[in-house]
Amino acid sequence: MVALKIAASAEGARHGSVMDIHILCDLLQQNGFEPTEFLAGAGISASVLSRPDATVTRRQERDFHALFAAATRHHLEIWVESGRRNHYTAWGDFGMANITAPTLHHIRRLAINSGSGAGRYPVVQQHPSYAGVALSFDLDFAPGTPGFLFEIVRETISGVTLYNELWGSTFPFAYIQVPPEAADLLLSEFIDVPLRYQDGPLVFVWPIELDDEPLPRGNELLHRHYLTKVDMAGRQKVLEVGIDEHVFEVLSQMPDATSGLKEVAAELGLSGRTLQRRLAERGIDFRRLRFDSRLRRAQWMLRTSNAPISEIASSVGYLEVASFSHAFRRWAGESPREYRQRSRAEDVRGARGA
Repeated sequence: MVALKIAASAEGARHGSVMDIHILCDLLQQNGFEPTEFLAGAGISASVLSRPDATVTRRQERDFHALFAAATRHHLEIWVESGRRNHYTAWGDFGMANITAPTLHHIRRLAINSGSGAGRYPVVQQHPSYAGVALSFDLDFAPGTPGFLFEIVRETISGVTLYNELWGSTFPFAYIQVPPEAADLLLSEFIDVPLRYQDGPLVFVWPIELDDEPLPRGNELLHRHYLTKVDMAGRQKVLEVGIDEHVFEVLSQMPDATSGLKEVAAELGLSGRTLQRRLAERGIDFRRLRFDSRLRRAQWMLRTSNAPISEIASSVGYLEVASFSHAFRRWAGESPREYRQRSRAEDVRGARGA
């Protein structure tokens, strides 16, 4: 079996997709759920559905996805439909940069350099026979949880939809590499593409000879124009988002929940002293940000996984369950066990009403 090698992830933007939130809210409403409850749970104002200038962070988008997945975990058809509704025309300038890309090689470069989300598109190393685009999953979603499975389903279906759109007809994939946790979901019933279940990111693979094949709507001049707009928009969003949001985002994506200020500063391309000064200027305590990040990660694991509380405590940096439980109660107002039971009951009520 031929497998592509995946290099280290590239750093990307730290803002989420408002259009993605719109699509999922529409699906929730159509299936008997109240979208505003999900928005509130993810810390998103309901005005995001009516304001054309609304923005969300990647963290808010992930939190919303986790809630969506937990509530709709028994409705695979909703997950599939969420992928089918994803179109480049809904992605603004980034979508237009894709549509006008002259070749698949340009698509790969665009994903790595401008794709939304820190490390979202790892580099697929050159192979004599195949090329492709890899898509990694957020660390907040533990393998096997509803959030993780939802991401696999949605992104797989969405990828096939988008590449068909690019190609102007059925895209000639060589295969799609899918994390093995999704093997029981029978994705082959929804897409006519060879699937290979393998650990690692989701990878869309095509024969290398297609990499420089002209795409139907490719236009070099327009592609460069939209690349410039994407770059300018990304820079503006970085300026708009506070340093605390950047730090929180990095912390939520780092495998080691106890990472210190120097490690986070390095991820942001800053010195530890510079980051400390910028946080101090806004009256922000790094230790508090790290504490909130660890407990928020634990919150989503409690809601979206069956992992023992002791395992969750360890994964967010607590050596003793008692210490974790005490910290969680102070932060959330209830114990980890109480939170899990209450959130599961809410999800069941939502599923029955769908």
